[in-house]
Amino acid sequence: MSLRNKLTIGLVSIVAIVTMTTSVAAYLSTAHRLRAGVDNSLRTYAEQLAVGEGGPRRGPGGERDGRCFIGRSLRVDFARILSADGAMTTCVDSEIQLPDMSTVSFSLTTGPAADREAGADNNPTRGGEGFGEEARYSTLDVAGRQLRVIEMQTPAGGVVQLGIDLREVTDVLAKTALTLLFATLAGLVLAGLLGRFLALRILGPVEALRRSTEAITETQDLSLPIPTSGTDEVGSLAKSFAAMVQSLAVSKDQQQRLISDASHEMRTPLTSLRTNLELLERAPNISASDREEVLADLRFEVSELTQLLTEMVELATNESSDSEPLEVVDVAELAQEVADRWQRRTSIPVVVRVDFSEAVPMRRHMIERALSNLLDNAGKYGLGDPSLDAAPLVVDVSGRTLLVIDHGPGVRPEDMPKIFDRFFRATEFRTRPGSGLGLSIFEQIAKLHSARVIASNNVDGTSGLTIGLEFREGSPSPHPDH
Repeated sequence: MSLRNKLTIGLVSIVAIVTMTTSVAAYLSTAHRLRAGVDNSLRTYAEQLAVGEGGPRRGPGGERDGRCFIGRSLRVDFARILSADGAMTTCVDSEIQLPDMSTVSFSLTTGPAADREAGADNNPTRGGEGFGEEARYSTLDVAGRQLRVIEMQTPAGGVVQLGIDLREVTDVLAKTALTLLFATLAGLVLAGLLGRFLALRILGPVEALRRSTEAITETQDLSLPIPTSGTDEVGSLAKSFAAMVQSLAVSKDQQQRLISDASHEMRTPLTSLRTNLELLERAPNISASDREEVLADLRFEVSELTQLLTEMVELATNESSDSEPLEVVDVAELAQEVADRWQRRTSIPVVVRVDFSEAVPMRRHMIERALSNLLDNAGKYGLGDPSLDAAPLVVDVSGRTLLVIDHGPGVRPEDMPKIFDRFFRATEFRTRPGSGLGLSIFEQIAKLHSARVIASNNVDGTSGLTIGLEFREGSPSPHPDH
């Protein structure tokens, strides 16, 4: 089932539960109020009849005629009085076949005579003890008609019985139930339409994102546009996905460029290797000095290929991994350690100049590699005129800034934007050994640390190149969740 249908069904289900619950509650409340109104009316009429206002009518000679004065004012379907002496008085004519009043549960042993013997006031308008406090309600089914009946004891010890046909109440409840049913069905239809509309509106961006991802999957073209409109969660998801695809596109482009540049750079040493090997094969009788020269060239080219492959692997590894944990390191101490180690390895003098130093969170081995690459680059191209006493290389530390300053010819202004490109080497230095990847690796490590890369010709009036980085405040964070 599609998410669109699930949303629609979910909304309809919620509306159905709410409307049905509300309808049932409204129906029950209406039924309770109507029945309560009927019961209140019955009690009012019963009290009026019981206090004697509808007392039995007397004939000219004082005899009872079995009728009530109040009968015409009662809005009931039947009313009758059973006196304490057992006489039945009908107050409202009715075609309803009424049940026998012998089932009345009230005690009728207390009558006027007993009251008089006890000295009780026999004024029926004042009421007797217990009057109105004991009443019984019941619902009778008589000839297919439901009657709501009240039986109440009178002050004189008799019992009044009144009943109202519940047909009107039943009709009202039936109409109420039908109205609530239609309202519920209309609510469900409206909820279905509204749910469908909202599902289309809400899932529209998701559907557009799905079509874009399918297109990218089918064509393998990471440059296809991804809709990123909207500021809600779906829009945020689309933007995150677009950023991920863009990162993949950049990574793919970098891989393709790396392969292309590597194949170009490897072509020269491989050609030299093939030429020297063919020379050894075709001229097996060359002199020992020539053979040694050819073998030296072979060893040099193999060394260059090894270095090239090593730096390519390192470059690719640095691009995809930042697994080395961060640690807080003093910049000056790190610079001194790397400079001492590099000087012992190359025998080229290096001076570490410290203005002031700060402890900075960093990936220590990466920064050591970056600084070694800067020193390697300065050692190859920045030593100045070898016929003169070359000034030492300088590692300058100033707070969070780490620079390597050489005294070579510097870089031409038009080449300055290219010095961090992979395999780039200025025209005048292409005959010197090197892969052209050292500064690329340095820049990559600097970016991984969110550091600012610095590169310029010396500004103090001397020839040479200054390259380095500046760690920014608070970046990178030593905490793994940042």
